[in-house]
Amino acid sequence: MRNTGSMGGCRIALAILSIVAFCVGVGTADIGTLPNTFGYANAGVACADIGDYEGAVVYYDKALQLYPDIAEIHYNKGVALEHLGLRQEAISEYEAAIELDPNLIQAQANLFLLTADFINPLTIAIIILGGCILILIHHRHRKKEEMEKRVMQGIIHE
Repeated sequence: MRNTGSMGGCRIALAILSIVAFCVGVGTADIGTLPNTFGYANAGVACADIGDYEGAVVYYDKALQLYPDIAEIHYNKGVALEHLGLRQEAISEYEAAIELDPNLIQAQANLFLLTADFINPLTIAIIILGGCILILIHHRHRKKEEMEKRVMQGIIHE
């Protein structure tokens, strides 16, 4: 899957957000729910780090129940869902993350890769045509090399 290496970046972002949110008070959220939210989110990241994506989704859901407006949690849940093969659910989470934070590049990239239609008849035809062209070029090049080799050996005169 994609972007498993960016979990560390999201973990840092979650830690920074938790500090800022705790200090500022973040809108209508209760101060008591923020540490729980980030505790659940961090537990989800820990589960994902060891490959327990089902456990990660459970913790991300708990975090989102307490505070649903954190884009990075939606992104992380999307990654976990993608690892579980739940494509549509992952797309929904990436969309939610982007709606909350349009600058979350990882979510945009994963959403693009999940929704892009790379394998269609036109793409396949272009790939096959390109392969044929490369084979013809390679064949012509080899024939030319063989001819030059024979000329050098004196077998054929130009």
